[in-house]
Amino acid sequence: MGKLKQVIESKVEEYINLLEQDKDPTVEEFIKQYPNLASDLRPRLEVVRLLIEDGKEIPVMEDTIRQRLHALFWKKFNESKKTRRLKIKKDLDKLDK
Repeated sequence: MGKLKQVIESKVEEYINLLEQDKDPTVEEFIKQYPNLASDLRPRLEVVRLLIEDGKEIPVMEDTIRQRLHALFWKKFNESKKTRRLKIKKDLDKLDK
């Protein structure tokens, strides 16, 4: 696991701990402490808030929905990696000229 991912996950856990202690910082209040992580942290914390506000538990999903979400995740992940690889290739091609 990458270092950035570990840091993000630890901050999400920290946020959840605050919520469990009945401290209720908004997402914006919390990420002010970590401005360099804001773009990665905000969407994860918003999901946590939505799940908690929607019933205080993670909803159980049918297997078919879970599989579709999993497939969609990997599709988006692979597209972003492909875009990054193409950019790197273009940059390398420019260097070769």
